[in-house]
Amino acid sequence: PLGPPLYTSMTGLGVAYAATHRGPARVVAVIGGWVGGVMLHALWNGSLTVLGFAGMLLAYAIDFVVLVVLVVVLVKDRKRLVRLIGKYLPAYVPSGLVQPNDVQMLGSMSGRKQARRWARSQAGTTGAQAMGDYQLAATELALLHAHAEKATIPPDKFFARREAIVSLMRMARDAFFQRMPQTPPP
Repeated sequence: PLGPPLYTSMTGLGVAYAATHRGPARVVAVIGGWVGGVMLHALWNGSLTVLGFAGMLLAYAIDFVVLVVLVVVLVKDRKRLVRLIGKYLPAYVPSGLVQPNDVQMLGSMSGRKQARRWARSQAGTTGAQAMGDYQLAATELALLHAHAEKATIPPDKFFARREAIVSLMRMARDAFFQRMPQTPPP
């Protein structure tokens, strides 16, 4: 049950690399990711067929190593994302779109969850959904700036996409700052 998601993730890593980089290595990354997934799948099928139980143990050991590598890649990417948020979003503080504590909140999963709970207490389910939209849009905004810095997006598309993300963030902020109707005290 562990194998197929691992094999698919190899292609996903290649596609992710291609989406965030420029040059001919992009094509090599996608093809290399696909070949890696195919090779892992072939190893699983072949080792079990050729070596029996020992082959199965070998395949599981290799799959485990690949899983550990994937977890390390994900953790490093999460840390990179937190750095991008801290680097690009403070520029939006003067406009009021982002608050200083938003940058800190977006940097941790527990902070994000706590913010959604707060938004639910302020504006119900709509507020919690709006906070989730705000968090996703803020993350996308940081990633968009990283793409612009690497020149992997043309300037006109950058400005159009940024405007759309900023508009979404404003609408989300308006929604989660609305208070739910309160019943008058007796």
